[in-house]
Amino acid sequence: MAPLLADENIWKYNIIAIQELWRNQFQTTTYHLVKDRFDLVYNEQPNTRVCFFINSQLRGAWTHTHHTLDLDTLHLQFKNGKEARIVHIHNIYNLVESQNENQPSTLPDLRKALESDREEEHLLIGDFNLHYPMWGGVQSRKTSEEATDLLELITDYHLELLLPVGTKTRQDNGEPSTIDLVFGTWLLSESIISCGLTGNDLDHNSDHLLITTLLSLTTTRHPERKRRLWNQLREKDFQEETINKAIEHHCPESQVCPRSVPGWTPEIKAAQMHARRLHRQFQLLRTKEAWEEYRAARNLKGRLIKKLLRKNHWEQIQEATETQSGLWRLAKWARNRQPRQSFTPPLRVDLGPMKTQTEDKIALLKENFFPQMKEADLSDL
Repeated sequence: MAPLLADENIWKYNIIAIQELWRNQFQTTTYHLVKDRFDLVYNEQPNTRVCFFINSQLRGAWTHTHHTLDLDTLHLQFKNGKEARIVHIHNIYNLVESQNENQPSTLPDLRKALESDREEEHLLIGDFNLHYPMWGGVQSRKTSEEATDLLELITDYHLELLLPVGTKTRQDNGEPSTIDLVFGTWLLSESIISCGLTGNDLDHNSDHLLITTLLSLTTTRHPERKRRLWNQLREKDFQEETINKAIEHHCPESQVCPRSVPGWTPEIKAAQMHARRLHRQFQLLRTKEAWEEYRAARNLKGRLIKKLLRKNHWEQIQEATETQSGLWRLAKWARNRQPRQSFTPPLRVDLGPMKTQTEDKIALLKENFFPQMKEADLSDL
């Protein structure tokens, strides 16, 4: 998700719906370093599997509903002539049938969401994990039992498949399959310009290929924010003129974007492009040698990205600890993090016996870190 959200080609999208996302180990959230460009809609619960990234220019034009960990709905306001209407965009993850023993299907919850706004426009997007010739094509070799439930839902709510039949959306070492789907109500389907695979290598090593759905809708958009590049300020001219005039005349402006924070180095960019080339080569050749070359390049890119993110994290901590206010902000951040399970090893003093019980460890630490103070000698006052 880090290279995806840092990719300039993704910034032009208004709404990004993700399934099976990366989850933070310390907070109930996901990766989000582009807060100035996208707003995150995330169900702050453990094991959440869907989320939206919404372009900041659409602020004020949408609301959302968290139904379950696997179903989110975005209610987007748009204009149909002079009439204001709402399209409900449902982001769905349906667990694989073979893993569905303790996890119920998402389709009953989806049916409830559709029923609550039955007379309005609906767009269904997500990973359904279901195989059926209606969307996989006549050459589809698999048929899922649960697919009949989806077929009934399609019929009951007059939904149309917007993705071309037979589009292969999942690439794996095995046979490609069609399990990522897009459905729309028949009124909304008239506003569809196109729906298909995205291309431009935006999958960033995911085994699922991205789908772009282009709609002809008019929504309220907010102007892009800008900020000053103070590192390019011409100080001599600034001192000769008034502050306000100098800012307007001598300080260039820049659009706020993910590059405003520590971004990719040329080494990471080169590794990213190399991994893309080998990914395309593997998709064409489908040989073990091509797969090993691609896997090595992908792992190298991943290590470089992790190293960069870790470096940025420690630089932020170092910067925060340089001032008293920064320390307080860092303390507040630490308090808001979820506790992690920890273990204190056995302790002892010098060659004394090992302390393994919790109470003994506490007493030993207290004795060493908080020793009793000696009484002051007041005889020569």
